[in-house]
Amino acid sequence: MIPTRHDQAESWLAEEYVQVNADQVGSALAALDLVPELIGAGGLLADVGCGAGEVAVAMARRGMTVHASDVSPSMVAATRRLAAGLPVTATVQNANELELTPGAFTVVHSSWVLHWVARGVAAVRTMARAVRPGGALVLQYCHSQPLAEGPGMARVYQDVAGRPRWRERLAGLPFAHQQHPAEVVADVIEEEGLEIVGCEDPTSFAKGRRSGPPDLEAARRQVRLTGFAVHARALGEDRDAFVDELIVEAHQSGRSDPQGVRIIARRPGR
Repeated sequence: MIPTRHDQAESWLAEEYVQVNADQVGSALAALDLVPELIGAGGLLADVGCGAGEVAVAMARRGMTVHASDVSPSMVAATRRLAAGLPVTATVQNANELELTPGAFTVVHSSWVLHWVARGVAAVRTMARAVRPGGALVLQYCHSQPLAEGPGMARVYQDVAGRPRWRERLAGLPFAHQQHPAEVVADVIEEEGLEIVGCEDPTSFAKGRRSGPPDLEAARRQVRLTGFAVHARALGEDRDAFVDELIVEAHQSGRSDPQGVRIIARRPGR
């Protein structure tokens, strides 16, 4: 089942997300620092899945005009407040139906969004086509392992939600995690005429998340405040019990690695 626009929009609340998004923001800024000659030259930047607006604001303060978008009205409202007085336009847009003007942007950026997008290939194609000659695509997301390796952490949510204790209470509330193999995404980017200049695990984001027993309290807080608002309302006082099952199952099954990837691609020309 593909989550509806309503499901995704209501699952993200800016006032909750900002409590746990420091790693995501930091890694996004680090990725954009890999194309320094394109930042601050008065160019146009698309921020797909802008969250609460920290990255959009940072880029605007460095001289970019930013077109930011997010599926969540709460996130877009937070971005508009944070970016008041800066050259940032924020709009509500579902990345499953992404629209960007072809060839318009100096930089197209999207961090930690694609694994929430069912139509990921189409979204990547739209982002790649929007990069102008000489510009760059900066893309980061989770669940990037090949399908041949089997389902990763994204499958854990579905498995646990299907258990008898939770099945009826979460009926009609699908978890939106998607697995998009990095090699498939890279092929799409290259088909659209960009050259991939970097493809790696962004260790600054993944550091410390690959081994050892789970920190239940930290992981519980992270899961509960990221894309979980609708499910939390349905579960009420049992939400932490459900999240604990997710965390323990992910660790015990060996599927706790988020499998993050960072792809930097450039369009030849000037």
